[in-house]
Amino acid sequence: MMTRLLLLFLAAQTCRSQPTINIGACYGYFNAIGFYSHVADIAFKEGYFDDVLPSNATSATWHLKLAPVSDTGCSGSGAGSVSLPMFLGQGQLPGRIHSTTLDTAPVVGVAGCTCSAATVVVAGLATNYQVPVVSGASTRPDLSNKGLYPYFARVVPPDSLQGNGLALLVVKFGWKRVVGVFPGEPYASGIAQAFSSRLSTMNAGVTYLEYQLSFQALNSATDVEAFDPAAWIKTAREIAQLTPQPRIFLNAGVLADHVIRIFDLVGLVNQETLWLMSEGTCSLSGLGVLDTKQQSDAAFKAAVEQARNSKNPELQLFWNYNFSQVAEKVRGMMCLLPQSKGPKFFEQRLTNFWANLTEAKVVANGWTAPVDSAWLDYQTFGSLVYYPLAFDAVASFIHTIAGLLSRGVPASQVKGSVFKDAVFAADFEGLSGRITFDSNGDRLAPYDILNMRVNGGSVSLPIIGTYDGAGNTITWNAGEQPIFADASTQPPADRPPPCNAGFEYDGTSCALCPLGKYAPAMDTVCFNCSAGYYADHLGSVSCKPCLKGSKSKNDATGCEICQAGTFTAAGGESSCELCKPGTITMSQGQTACELCGLGEFQPGEGKDTCLDCHDIIKGSTSQLLGATLSSQCICPQNTYLPVGSQECLPCPKGMSCPTGSRADNFGTTGIHPLLEAGHWSAAEEPLSVFQCETDTMCPGGAPGTCSSSLSSMSCQLCPSNTYQISDGTCSTCDGASGGRVVLYVFGVIVGMTILVVTHSVINAPLVTGKRTAMTCAFLFGMLITSALTFSIYSDVSTVWGPPLSELFAVFKLFSFDLKILQFQCIVQTSSLLPRYTMQLLG
Repeated sequence: MMTRLLLLFLAAQTCRSQPTINIGACYGYFNAIGFYSHVADIAFKEGYFDDVLPSNATSATWHLKLAPVSDTGCSGSGAGSVSLPMFLGQGQLPGRIHSTTLDTAPVVGVAGCTCSAATVVVAGLATNYQVPVVSGASTRPDLSNKGLYPYFARVVPPDSLQGNGLALLVVKFGWKRVVGVFPGEPYASGIAQAFSSRLSTMNAGVTYLEYQLSFQALNSATDVEAFDPAAWIKTAREIAQLTPQPRIFLNAGVLADHVIRIFDLVGLVNQETLWLMSEGTCSLSGLGVLDTKQQSDAAFKAAVEQARNSKNPELQLFWNYNFSQVAEKVRGMMCLLPQSKGPKFFEQRLTNFWANLTEAKVVANGWTAPVDSAWLDYQTFGSLVYYPLAFDAVASFIHTIAGLLSRGVPASQVKGSVFKDAVFAADFEGLSGRITFDSNGDRLAPYDILNMRVNGGSVSLPIIGTYDGAGNTITWNAGEQPIFADASTQPPADRPPPCNAGFEYDGTSCALCPLGKYAPAMDTVCFNCSAGYYADHLGSVSCKPCLKGSKSKNDATGCEICQAGTFTAAGGESSCELCKPGTITMSQGQTACELCGLGEFQPGEGKDTCLDCHDIIKGSTSQLLGATLSSQCICPQNTYLPVGSQECLPCPKGMSCPTGSRADNFGTTGIHPLLEAGHWSAAEEPLSVFQCETDTMCPGGAPGTCSSSLSSMSCQLCPSNTYQISDGTCSTCDGASGGRVVLYVFGVIVGMTILVVTHSVINAPLVTGKRTAMTCAFLFGMLITSALTFSIYSDVSTVWGPPLSELFAVFKLFSFDLKILQFQCIVQTSSLLPRYTMQLLG
């Protein structure tokens, strides 16, 4: 009993004298990676590394303490919150994150993280706290930037190296044309950028076409419900239409089964195509993610079934697919995986350690998350490249710490830049092979080259060669070389064979261009004929234009004659133009439209006949060619359209009718019959025409129009204090008007007296025997008759010159013309009744 107590005391004293170095760990997405970080810690404690560590720095001389593993969830925001307790420590000491339940010292190094999105955050914080970070899974190229991440190193090679290796495969097989398709996220973009850059620097004459797809992960039922493959399908169809059609594809990223489904839909996954994959999907499980989800997640499977029955045809196309056959579909596929199993992985020493590994040991070492029993299986440990690399990330700290301690560096000084520089200078044999870092903290480790093979119903992905990142070389394993999709070792062509003009490659051979299409030169596709052109025989090398008066058929296989009412003015037209209103074509194949003639009109488009104005208004016509409206049918000159009538009638006497005259336009600005000079009609009855005494009095024009200030019927009246003179105009009254009337009345009396005396003389007894008086009476009567005759001549519508004009004016007295007497000046009335009464008496 005393001996046992003594041994326990000595062991306790030894532990207290051992220095303790605190290391942190972070993981995400693959929980097992954090688990294997703890396994590496247990391996150190159980002396697994002692045979390769300096004798004065074995596990018996110092203690490694792995802080509780931090789960970042592969999130940058999550990484920041869970990593700060590692950098600052927890407890009640100054500078630590306050905790009454935990007492953890700050770590001097961090193993991890898994996902690059989380690692860039942790590596950025590590720079501030001068804590080295070594990752076994973060491959993002920008982590090599020592200006941003001077304390970051990794035992996994960066994606830039993987991109270089994929580019070297393209050049090795002599391919000159490659299409890159990848989702738009940093991991995939980094590989694609490295691939493109390496091709450019190699000057191998390779054409690289790049297409970025939207990133749409399918990890849950909610993702399935939100998924829309329309943009992906559109991009795939665009690529399938490239000339020449591509055969070699690079798919970077973790959505390989998504991409393969889309490109299989457009015929770009077949025995003549080759797909290069990135390490994220360089495994059978990586190519079967969607199939596995449907088998293991009931909610996911139900969402997929609903999508298959969707009314969206593109969703149906995507989900109605056997995703378990994706690996078989891409037979011949090649990809690169970082080598994770070097000679030490197969040593008996490791298998012996693993045989004694238990869940209890890991939990006792500080692992707090659930443990999957499969993780304890040695085969599982070797099934994913990141598992041994996670072990080596911790191992790099163990070798570095042991080296510093063996050189006499105090444990308290194993931190900061001293520790970082020692990590970067590490050189040891890990489970994944020789581990060294370049100045960027990158390990230029070799990659395994894998090749997808299908033998009957068996699918395998064997390692067939190695890409040496440091030497940039490719070597095939003994007895191995790639087997491609056609089950041969002959690399597929990067494009279909060139076809002659008039042919295109249809996926299997050169085929004649169909009707309506043409191929103008060698190595092109068949193009649709342009609008207005046609190809009426197979294998056309050009299209012919349709002639004037015709148009091309919709399928461009020939031409069609333009129908009546349509035309084409030039050749090479795809449609016949409709004749515009007022124009027609009466037959097929016309090149221009004709104007409707006079007396015709056409209001519609595309017509083959004009309408007759006589059917609208009898006797009407149109003023211009190409009339478009029935309202343009009007009565011709010297006719007019009575109110309510549909027939043109001759113009009324005393009126003139311009073209388009209408009786219902009287009183408006519209065209209507006009009075001729010397005629008058009232505005109320415009068609009741009267003849005026003189043309001067009635100038014609609109009904009711008189010269100067004349008014009343036939323009007979002058205004007050004026009188009408012989030419029909009005003149101002003077003071002699009364004298003229008296003189005239006196003359009338004298004349009547003479008539009475003459009568008496004529009727006196003939016995007087005096015939002289009778002779005088007869002469006087003849004189009166002559005067009246001259008076009548003065009223004739003739311009009389002097002296006749003065003579005829004197004789007007004998016709009792009251104008001369200025009778209106005496009567002072505008009524015609006194004037006509006096004239009658006269």
